[in-house]
Amino acid sequence: SWTVRSVEHGYAASRSRSTADKELTSDRTVDYIALLYSADPGSVDEREERARMRDFKGRTAVITGAGSGIGAALAHLAAREGMNLVLADINLADLEAVAGTIDSPAIALHRTDVAVPEAVQALADLAWSRFGEVSLLCNNAGVVPGGRHRLVWEYALEDWRWAFGVNMEGVLNGIRSFVPR
Repeated sequence: SWTVRSVEHGYAASRSRSTADKELTSDRTVDYIALLYSADPGSVDEREERARMRDFKGRTAVITGAGSGIGAALAHLAAREGMNLVLADINLADLEAVAGTIDSPAIALHRTDVAVPEAVQALADLAWSRFGEVSLLCNNAGVVPGGRHRLVWEYALEDWRWAFGVNMEGVLNGIRSFVPR
């Protein structure tokens, strides 16, 4: 069970879980989130870890769908934080245009169809070979079938398959290619 309490500058989470729960889930992410937002100053090691988690300079961000919209905005934000960038999009021309507006010497571009597992694996391989680590993965690529103003049942089955491939399988491919490392 989780208890979340409001604190002056965010939220603190505490937990009590059974052994069976621990076997089913990873504590790593939960511990990082609890540590990052904890109101308790903690040990010196904990304070240093919180400071490290808030400092993105020199770390690497991988952003899918970076050729436009939210992905492009995330790329600009990560660059302002001093991060190395690995930007991916299915449209290389759009990706190059966005990269041209970012002032950073550490940018890698990769044409990636996130619905294809091998393409996302190649993106992960590029990120690790170029920068040696990935601290932030933004599984941002997403699509809406053409003709947004149609009734849902009027979309062709192929439109649904394309949207599902990018919006759902793309996220799964990102998780499978990046998280285990």
